[in-house]
Amino acid sequence: MSSGKVNYEQLIAYAAGELSPEQAARVQAYLAANPEAAEPIAMYRHAQAALQADQSAAPPAELVAKAKAIFASSPSEPAASWLDHLQQLIADLVFDSRAQPAQAGYRGPATTFQLSFECDAANIDLEAEPITNAGATTPDQMRWRIMGQVDWQEASSPVQIAVVEPGTENPVAEAIADEHGMFDVQVPAGCFDVLLQVDDKVIVLRNIEIQ
Repeated sequence: MSSGKVNYEQLIAYAAGELSPEQAARVQAYLAANPEAAEPIAMYRHAQAALQADQSAAPPAELVAKAKAIFASSPSEPAASWLDHLQQLIADLVFDSRAQPAQAGYRGPATTFQLSFECDAANIDLEAEPITNAGATTPDQMRWRIMGQVDWQEASSPVQIAVVEPGTENPVAEAIADEHGMFDVQVPAGCFDVLLQVDDKVIVLRNIEIQ
């Protein structure tokens, strides 16, 4: 998320030019607010410039890989997760249409379904529908569209949404809700957590099976 903390690995990937434009913009925004975090970037670029200026024979590929691994490794004290700085609220699943009896015969595997979650701060409704994909031959190759609405009464800014791998901060998809709390993302089939952030709070929807 744009206001979240950037970890050491992301800083090195940014210095190496390995991030997407969207990811690089997020790191740039973080550095603008936290200029002291730019030290590993400066160190990496200094070493990179020294290598480029060296007119001697190119070093062996395995030596370059080892050098990069040193910079890519986390420092002795791992960077704190950006989630550590936020108040986390776990939302409860209160409705899953897949648990309801089929109204008209057999319900096939790739079918639209609805989920509802509640916590003290907000109510969240999700609808997931399969995206037609002629190349998909098995359910795990299917892509899904997730449409959601967040009713966050105390939200003072747009709600930021990240669909992540369970128990991680690795985004699969990201979005920002509109003025009505609506958002729309696309994800592959799988199991995910959904994080919804406003200011210093983040609501966590855990282990959502999309398939």
